[in-house]
Amino acid sequence: MNFFRLLPPLALGGLAAVPAAAQDFAVETVVFVERGGDSEAIARGVTLSRGGRVYDYSDATGEVLVYDRTDRTFQILNAARGIRTEATAVEVDRHLAKAREEIAKEAERLRTSNDPAAVRLAARLEIDAGGAEVAVFEDDGRLTVAAGPAKYTVRTASAEAWADRQAAVARVYADFADDVHCLGYVLHPRAVTPDLRMKVNADLRRRSVLPVAVRLETGPDEVAHRAEHVFAMELTDVHRAMIFQWEAMLDDASLRKVPLRTYVKQSHDAKERG
Repeated sequence: MNFFRLLPPLALGGLAAVPAAAQDFAVETVVFVERGGDSEAIARGVTLSRGGRVYDYSDATGEVLVYDRTDRTFQILNAARGIRTEATAVEVDRHLAKAREEIAKEAERLRTSNDPAAVRLAARLEIDAGGAEVAVFEDDGRLTVAAGPAKYTVRTASAEAWADRQAAVARVYADFADDVHCLGYVLHPRAVTPDLRMKVNADLRRRSVLPVAVRLETGPDEVAHRAEHVFAMELTDVHRAMIFQWEAMLDDASLRKVPLRTYVKQSHDAKERG
């Protein structure tokens, strides 16, 4: 199901809205892949915060995430596959700790090699294991967080029109971004573990600013990924319709509940089959 049929791209301001609670907001995201001088949009997503929950959808995965901010629990709904699962932050942290352990062992093995390529790979794996030194550079409206060959470049913005709510929104978004990037690595392992992105989130939280463009480079010869975010501080009727639809999915008996481990394995198997 393509939920973006409900919402015209980047049209957050043109629909009827109701007065917003302090931590209610919407974010539309477009993800681009950069190769050489070319840039191609590869995914669209929407994140909606309302009350004590954050709802997230990406057309790249087809998953709806319903995040309870109080107990840091995710409900993961996949209508296309007819399944659902649940993940707590503690469970996700356990998966990540195991992954970091394995990565650290492999980095140590490669570090003793006489092969320069293996040594470079070991340096790269140290980032994933959380052991690499991290450098943070701040400039007016720009943040750079780097470790080895991996680097985040973030363009930030202050929402002066919503100055009384900005700190609350920045905190909720950064907290959610921490947990959702950790979950994303467990569900769909990527080139870099979430540790470096969490350094970015910590700085955004500290300065109470919002990320409007986030670019990740993982090496000089690899593609870069860039996410463009558009924030809106009010939920529209369309946003509320999305939330209503996703809340209904939580009670949909046709979605078979499976353990997180099973869900992850099925996701990996489906990706390998293409």
